[in-house]
Amino acid sequence: VSMDRVRVLNASWNDPAKYEFYSPERVLNSDPSKFWMTKGRFDEWVSFDLGECCKLHGVSLLWAHGENAVRWRLDVSNAEHGPWNIAKIFTGTFEQFPRNIQFHLDKPVATRYVRLFFMEARSIVVKVVQLLFI
Repeated sequence: VSMDRVRVLNASWNDPAKYEFYSPERVLNSDPSKFWMTKGRFDEWVSFDLGECCKLHGVSLLWAHGENAVRWRLDVSNAEHGPWNIAKIFTGTFEQFPRNIQFHLDKPVATRYVRLFFMEARSIVVKVVQLLFI
């Protein structure tokens, strides 16, 4: 997946006027001091347009220290606003999901739109510093 073509579509919590530092576009940069943050612990998401239909193998995430999800899913769609299909649910402990980790699908899926849906956080929020689609 060419990250040059990826753009953020939407997020469950996105108020750049009030919380500019936490906007979802921050996950597409390489500056570790900037990140996207969920508003709470449960049912928060951010969606992306890959720019074209691609074969998706998984995602590489860099969490802010101690601010990771312990249960989340990777959703895919061929339409910008869904319907969304669950590609895989990832569940684990804080120790199993280190700060920088690659999550792989059981088999690659062809898709253009991707949504990371965070169902449960380790702490109060989830902070995603950097994201790469693989």
